[in-house]
Amino acid sequence: MDRAGLLGVSHHARRSLMHSHSVLFDASEFGMPIRNILAGITLLLICATVSWPAHASSPSVSTGKAISGMCAACHGSDGMATVSSYPNLAGQNYKYLLNQLKAFKNDKRHNPIMHSHAAALSQKKMRDLAAYFASLEPGNCSVSKSKSKG
Repeated sequence: MDRAGLLGVSHHARRSLMHSHSVLFDASEFGMPIRNILAGITLLLICATVSWPAHASSPSVSTGKAISGMCAACHGSDGMATVSSYPNLAGQNYKYLLNQLKAFKNDKRHNPIMHSHAAALSQKKMRDLAAYFASLEPGNCSVSKSKSKG
């Protein structure tokens, strides 16, 4: 409301009307201090922000399988290592696998080959790969050993 439309109104009434139109919400009308409302809104936003990443992008087993080709040369297409010196990934714990990929990426666990592979992975792709290998059934990890006959 503009001042011209209030010419015939008393100064006190005009001031009250102007003030009421400039305030969108007066919490004191409901007996709540504005501090409590702001604290509640802040708490709600913090809770929403903290819980958002958990729902934003959950790991995808199918995506992990689709991008696992680079792992197959050493860890096998089924997560069972092709060489006894490489670890089997099938059936490993999801968090363990994810933490190992992060450690290789951040060079906290030193292996030049794994570092180069992990460095190219996004956080989402690491979660997908970990979910895929964790979803696999661990196979029979027997590596052929020659038995000596006496």
